[in-house]
Amino acid sequence: MGNILLIDEHPESKNLLIKCLETAGFDVINTENGLVSVHLRQEKLSTTEESKKSNTPQSIFPSISRLREVFEFIELNYHQSIRLKEVAQAVGYSSAYLTDLVRRLTGKTVNNWIIERRIAEASTLLLETNYSVEQIALEVGYQNLNHFYCQFRKYHQTTPQSWREKQRSHAGDGNRWREIMNPDCTRINNDRIFPGQELCLPNGSTPPPPPGSGGFANILSRQTYEAMFPNRNGLYSYDSLLRATQRYPKFCNEGSDIERKREAAAFLANIAHETSGLIHIEELRCIPNGCGDEYCDRNNTQYPCQPGRSYHGRGPMQLSWNYNYGSASQALGLGRELLVNPDRVKSDGAIAFATALWFWMTPQSPKPSCHEVMSGLWNPSPDDLNQGRRPGFGMTINIINGGLECGRPTDNRVESRVNYYRQFCAMLGVSADNNVYCDRMRPYG
Repeated sequence: MGNILLIDEHPESKNLLIKCLETAGFDVINTENGLVSVHLRQEKLSTTEESKKSNTPQSIFPSISRLREVFEFIELNYHQSIRLKEVAQAVGYSSAYLTDLVRRLTGKTVNNWIIERRIAEASTLLLETNYSVEQIALEVGYQNLNHFYCQFRKYHQTTPQSWREKQRSHAGDGNRWREIMNPDCTRINNDRIFPGQELCLPNGSTPPPPPGSGGFANILSRQTYEAMFPNRNGLYSYDSLLRATQRYPKFCNEGSDIERKREAAAFLANIAHETSGLIHIEELRCIPNGCGDEYCDRNNTQYPCQPGRSYHGRGPMQLSWNYNYGSASQALGLGRELLVNPDRVKSDGAIAFATALWFWMTPQSPKPSCHEVMSGLWNPSPDDLNQGRRPGFGMTINIINGGLECGRPTDNRVESRVNYYRQFCAMLGVSADNNVYCDRMRPYG
């Protein structure tokens, strides 16, 4: 680096000198206090060798040699808390000079480019993953969710969730690439496909309703489901829910018409509460690195915890603990898949809903199943009656989380479940049952 002393600081003379220096192959670093700091472009080293290996999206950054290092630094660090100051320091320019240079060559500011890169990555994640909006915001460098919403709306004129759904609907079957399987319908190893490989794609049509006069699809239409969950995560699609119900044909298909509709409302109310309206796909406090061994029961040898796996809450019913992942996986015909790969519950919508239905339909002694309670199949024992346990929505709360929510004064968690239940019953055209609370029910030990 060298300094040139200016004798004449007239603006026109200084600008002429800067243009001449730039044409001659110099980068002008600073122009303050009568000195112009310069260095030869060829002598400037990259801020990181890793940038040579990075795949900077050409559709995001223009190919301008003088800004190559600027764009490389942004590409490598956009997911961090960087702004103009950090970029300028990384490439050896003053903030004022870098601002002028980038604006002059691109018509945008450095911060504009940082935001555009973040929004571009957020858009990719919205399309290609089922991460929640909150997860994506953190992934691309936003600590403030409201800030992310504002900037996303500025670029796309809509919310992230609405944009995701619109883009996926336009994509048609093109967004079903994750469903591609081997000819025997087993999953492809590492999701890699090779030329000449024989593959199968499951029928993409909407599954028929389960057998019987009151199938779930006849109770809950797509329009009603979307009205119930307007801000749902893309993982929780209506079609994924229908595919999951095919594994359990008795779900919402036993008892009277009123009981079937109440069961649908009860199931949807509980998963709405567990996920804040089908927004969250996993336990927030365990993002992004899991919760270690917190949900590992090492005394369970039937479904032992796998190294490096976290069995925290995932999916609509927030499936947790290694023994539940193992039991659900076995019941769904997946072997030990969910025990080995618990993240599948947050990446495969049909599997996510199927785990919730497994929990809902399966009695876990001494508890009855939620299905039995809501469809009129459960007859309380004398001991149950003495403990205040009665058929109705309140009993489903006791089964799901009674140890924390029942047998005590009603708190906000229970009110949340009850409010969803009453709302969904009204949307399905039935009244809620009378036993919606569990404060007088003794939880199971």
